[in-house]
Amino acid sequence: MKPTLTLLLALLLAPLSALHGAEFHLVENGRARAEIVISQKRPRMVTLAALELRLFIEKISGARLPIVTAPTAGAGVKIYIGQSAATDRLGVKNEGLRDGAYRIVSGSDWLVLIGKDVDFDISKMPWPSKRSDTPRAMAEWEKITQGKTDAAWGFPFASGFKGYWNPGDFDAVMTAQYGDDAVTLWKDSEGEQRGWWNQDESGSLNAVYGLLRRLGVRWFMAGELGEVVPKTATVSVSAINETVQPDFRLRDWLWNNYASFDFDDVIWARRLGMNSGQEQLGPLRGPHGMVNVYNHEAMQKAHPEYFALLGGKRDTDKRASGKDGAPCFTSEGLTNEAIRYIRFLYDTFDLPSVDMWPVDGLRVAVQSVRMDERPARLIAGRVGSLVRRPRLR
Repeated sequence: MKPTLTLLLALLLAPLSALHGAEFHLVENGRARAEIVISQKRPRMVTLAALELRLFIEKISGARLPIVTAPTAGAGVKIYIGQSAATDRLGVKNEGLRDGAYRIVSGSDWLVLIGKDVDFDISKMPWPSKRSDTPRAMAEWEKITQGKTDAAWGFPFASGFKGYWNPGDFDAVMTAQYGDDAVTLWKDSEGEQRGWWNQDESGSLNAVYGLLRRLGVRWFMAGELGEVVPKTATVSVSAINETVQPDFRLRDWLWNNYASFDFDDVIWARRLGMNSGQEQLGPLRGPHGMVNVYNHEAMQKAHPEYFALLGGKRDTDKRASGKDGAPCFTSEGLTNEAIRYIRFLYDTFDLPSVDMWPVDGLRVAVQSVRMDERPARLIAGRVGSLVRRPRLR
């Protein structure tokens, strides 16, 4: 029995040891031994992922990997980025990869870097693509909300264009960063749109950065000064089958006008694995979303009782709030108005969440409160009691 058992164990363990011992070269002695393969029609972030991988492999080794949309015969190792017919045939899926999760899987002569990649689609909402597009989007909002309230709501998508990073010199920036073919590759992406949205989901890009971190690359601050890139003429990858789920689903900081930031800033955030919280919270994540319930001039005229009573006068003229009047959180009418507004957004745009926090600078909720009640506790209690109403659940 003992010799038979030993032989059986050897046969079982041999393939496993061979797998873990397998290694292939992406670059060997300064020469490219691999190519990057992306789908012909692909999300924007897959194109960015391919460009980023090529850039840093070249920084590491001096070799520039080709980017193709179909494998080249005899090309050596094929690095598949993003979901495609090829990754489907290999059985490597992006299922279950939410919130920027990614998967890295290798075979005998291939490597798959995959995650969930979704272009943010503004066509489903009255969302302005740029500041000058706001009147058009606002008119669309007013049309679809007509009759949903007896007055009018504010426009919640007004600043949406600020999430679109598309500088006037986009082509020049991409060419300087990634080379002469960068713009052509970008235009081949799904939709042929210049720039990208902060809300674009980029799991495959995270997989690229996961691989680069394995190769020793680090990004400690924006720009080349913050990069750590090892130098070697040969870049090798050992066998790998790894799925990485984020410990933090929301990984965002406050961008005050994302569209206005430099390339180094927005790409650094991607390299760190930041996201916009799009999958978790959607595009109306806040802040001060409650303002749109009551800030329209028609609503202020029709329902002054929605506003705090200060000195015998309803505060619709910004005396206490800093913007758009101070809401009265004891107003049952305001509560019902907020519920109508929220339900309309949920039902019309299929949103995962709707922000209902008050405006910045709100200092007074109602005048008739005890003088010893702290404002922070008062406001938190008033707002909390509104959003916890059973009809909102």
